[in-house]
Amino acid sequence: MIFWLSFFLLFLFTLFISFISLAPWLPTFKKDLERIKNITNLQLGEKFCELGCGNGKVLFYLAKSYPNNNFLGVELALPLFLFCKFRLLLSSYNNIELNLKSLYRENLHDADVVYVFGMRDSMAGKFKKKLQAEMKFGSRVISYVFPIEGLESIFIDKGKEKDVSIYVYKF
Repeated sequence: MIFWLSFFLLFLFTLFISFISLAPWLPTFKKDLERIKNITNLQLGEKFCELGCGNGKVLFYLAKSYPNNNFLGVELALPLFLFCKFRLLLSSYNNIELNLKSLYRENLHDADVVYVFGMRDSMAGKFKKKLQAEMKFGSRVISYVFPIEGLESIFIDKGKEKDVSIYVYKF
């Protein structure tokens, strides 16, 4: 009984921590996956990193579209990480790696493209500084819905009338 209670509390704690970290978990709209793929435009050999990969919707969609590229999903919430891990075990993907950790502890030096959904205020300080310190020359950051304050986007995809915006930054 104590084991299950401890597990449940750990489960809730990781959800809470991830909620206050960068953004609450909200899945990407399915209709936006093709837009994200086109904006990402991965070239052969480029490495893609999704910070806060949630249920892995974007990660798995792009990994299927680009089987010769490497993909990394970083998730702090244990329930979502376990869901992704289980999904990966049931799939035939060999180009996806998953890390259970805070996005602030993930080294982004090797990433060519970083995809993130974060709240506007969360991305303005510590997160922006992390990108500026770790992103290599020529790499790209794609921000779903919200801009990253203090960085100048090179492209904004506004989609159709009621679609969310997707921001692209180049370092």
